[in-house]
Amino acid sequence: MPKHKKKSTETKSQKKQKLLKWVNLRLRTHFVKIDEMCSGAAYCQLFDIVFPSIIKLHKILFTTSYEKEYIKNFILLQNGFDQLHIKKIIPITKLVSGDPIENFEFLAWFKKLFDEHNDKGNELFYDAEKARDYAPICINSPGSNRIPPIYVRPNPNIFDTPKISITANTMNLEKSLEDIDNTEETNVENFVSKLVYINKRMKKMHNVYRSQKKTTDWLITKVKEIEEICAKSLSRTFKSPWLQSLDNILNAQTLHEIWMLNDEHTKKIRKEMDRDHT
Repeated sequence: MPKHKKKSTETKSQKKQKLLKWVNLRLRTHFVKIDEMCSGAAYCQLFDIVFPSIIKLHKILFTTSYEKEYIKNFILLQNGFDQLHIKKIIPITKLVSGDPIENFEFLAWFKKLFDEHNDKGNELFYDAEKARDYAPICINSPGSNRIPPIYVRPNPNIFDTPKISITANTMNLEKSLEDIDNTEETNVENFVSKLVYINKRMKKMHNVYRSQKKTTDWLITKVKEIEEICAKSLSRTFKSPWLQSLDNILNAQTLHEIWMLNDEHTKKIRKEMDRDHT
């Protein structure tokens, strides 16, 4: 095989692994091959992270192994696209059949859609396993005998307890231990991501507070200057009714007093206007 062809194949393989790692990190799943996404359940839940409540999670068939139920999952996803006016026709037949090329292209497109509309806050605080009631997502691809792991429901009183997968075959013990390590690594990554997000929000709120404080200080300074002008003008023999009204408003203690004073001032102006006309 020519070197350049081998290099392109390796690059595509790396892209597939990155996409699968991206899915596994967000849904806490154990996908190994692209065609294992053929049930459509993973897409539906990823869609729920970005567009909450568009697809009802209780309608998603997570643990199914029948193609007709895979199709139902993809129909739910297509209805979600149509509801949000996303112009994309899902190649359901090809995806359900486990076509690796179609599954790779669709997953790559879906990740772009996810990244465009993703709110980091929703993603960080979205517990994928809890949202699907700790049901395992089917990972059987057509022609494969791979059995999905069965998850033990975690104790809600224990913070971030790692989810231990128990495989049907005892020969997969080593693989199960690797899954535990990956889960712990995922929990750490999620925790760090939450801290980074909270830190950014705190910095943003602090900047808003500083900006508002500057505005408040400036307004207080201007009000004090107006009070000084009113005090100087009212100390003279000629007292302007406008300045007197303004001084009353500045010395008012409640909003109700301000409204009453403003109403009285308006009545005085109308009387003066009526006198001028007569």
